[in-house]
Amino acid sequence: MNIISEDIEQTKNLGKNLALLIKKDRKRFSQIILLTGDLGAGKTIFVKGIADGLNIDKNITSPTFNLINEYDGNPGLIHMDFYRLNHKKELIDIGIEEYLNLNMVKAVEWPQLIFDYINDEFIFIKIINIAKNRREIIIKAEGKISKKIIRGLKDNVNIRN
Repeated sequence: MNIISEDIEQTKNLGKNLALLIKKDRKRFSQIILLTGDLGAGKTIFVKGIADGLNIDKNITSPTFNLINEYDGNPGLIHMDFYRLNHKKELIDIGIEEYLNLNMVKAVEWPQLIFDYINDEFIFIKIINIAKNRREIIIKAEGKISKKIIRGLKDNVNIRN
């Protein structure tokens, strides 16, 4: 699934729409969302949209320096940013397996090191800068539940609100 976002609000709304689909079914509460893209591409903006869709009323910031931010909700959100990590052992040191087992939505920026720790159920999002505020957002899913979410997103996507 490829979508062109014309501005920050559309990128945020796509994240919100994704979260609304996740909230529809408790089986989806443990959803893992992997986000890639250059620095400043809009990964954290997308996660802010996810938080909006999950009704998390907190200031969502990039966890680049502390690596993981947790936000309570139903479901809650774990926002991870592994930009500064270089080795898989660092993931073990921060307790990645425990985080992945929590019944919360997991949004992971810079997920290159995490693939050995996740199962075959995740959504992969790549955000590409096209122009100043314009982004191409490529969304793929792996696993039965994740694919069902993406089908719902395709059928109901409206990034303008």
